[in-house]
Amino acid sequence: MRSAFTALTVFVLLALGCTICSATGDSHIYSDLAQRLLEHVKYGEPHTAELTSLQIAEPAVLYRELQTDVSKKAFWINIYNVFAQLQMQQNAELYNDKISFFKSKNFIVAGHRLSLDDIEHRMLRRSEPAFLPEFIRPFFMSGYMRRLSLSRIDPRMHFALNCNAHSCPPIIFYEPLKIDEQLDKATLNYLTTSVIYDTKTNVVQLPELFSWFPDDFGKRRGIIELLRRFNIIGHDVEPIFTYTPWNWTPEPGRFN
Repeated sequence: MRSAFTALTVFVLLALGCTICSATGDSHIYSDLAQRLLEHVKYGEPHTAELTSLQIAEPAVLYRELQTDVSKKAFWINIYNVFAQLQMQQNAELYNDKISFFKSKNFIVAGHRLSLDDIEHRMLRRSEPAFLPEFIRPFFMSGYMRRLSLSRIDPRMHFALNCNAHSCPPIIFYEPLKIDEQLDKATLNYLTTSVIYDTKTNVVQLPELFSWFPDDFGKRRGIIELLRRFNIIGHDVEPIFTYTPWNWTPEPGRFN
């Protein structure tokens, strides 16, 4: 009974929100829904109503709400972190098969099945097949993905996504109006705790993710600028890079 009442309440709020959205052009319906879902997962509370609302959402409404990179970034980071936690809760053994864990399309957003890889690489990184000329690549994305993916990569998102590995950053809820400040803080926290610079040898030990996504960071020059910006190295330092292997030991539920 309580579950049915909660589902009905969420449905009514969504319907009312859609009406307000149409009238004002301003809405945070699905951002708020993502927050409730994240909180329910964090505290082990029932979340079926929120998942259902996300599944049956009208794409047109989602398009209207997620029109900017700021809103898309906050939404997809939160949804990725929620889905990664849920996948671990529902089938922890799947984590032993990383390909299946990241590529299985086990979640639905606005009628479209998505995997964790879809969210990270298509929505947040807007990654298309590398063998295609750049001007052709966008045509290989569905209209849904083109409308809801970021127009530009923000490398700080790598310090916000949590796939349950020990080396991942902790989870927080990202708000569209505060996300720039939040991502700066997440980046500083992650670099401070995960990057080691030896002044004597001029060697900087970077988490392995920097070697996975060098283009996201602007390659070597972009990484150095990032480290300088957050005072990990001096502004005149040109360090040697080494990479610390990613620690895949499962550590679910790391919420801040």
